[in-house]
Amino acid sequence: MKKIGIGLLVLFCFGLVSCFSREPVDQAAAEEYVKNLTEEEIVKKNSSSKFSYSKSTIGNKVKLSVKRFNGVEETYVVKTNSAGKKIKVSSNVQQGSIRIVLCDSKKIVHEFEIGKDETFEIPSSSEKMILKTAGKDAAYSIVIEWESGINLENESPKDFQIVPKRKNDFETFSI
Repeated sequence: MKKIGIGLLVLFCFGLVSCFSREPVDQAAAEEYVKNLTEEEIVKKNSSSKFSYSKSTIGNKVKLSVKRFNGVEETYVVKTNSAGKKIKVSSNVQQGSIRIVLCDSKKIVHEFEIGKDETFEIPSSSEKMILKTAGKDAAYSIVIEWESGINLENESPKDFQIVPKRKNDFETFSI
């Protein structure tokens, strides 16, 4: 009985290690992929996958950390009622490659430099702007700070419903 327990424990440990092992990142391929994304792909596309995502917000500052990211996503929707308001983005990439852009519904308005603290003034005639992240095999953190008068809304990820076994018995979750 003791041997069976030890055997099961060993199998569990191997299974656990294999779940968390990751294939090595081809840094050059990740950078090439992200660099070659077209403006249209970034503006129109919104499909991504994330592993181990965390977010913390204090006042007008939010920090996002992701251990593995692929794709293009709407990170935040940026809305302002007056011209000249500023948003500051700081980023740090541990592996892979990312691009952080501010775009409207048609084009990229500004691309933030990766690895730097950069402040951008929202244009006076701005409509709803979208802060988007595009990446390949990326592990990164982003800090976003904004002035009062700017609203940051996280419209992604969307709410989803778990379908119940019984009719009229469900819960809605937000991730």
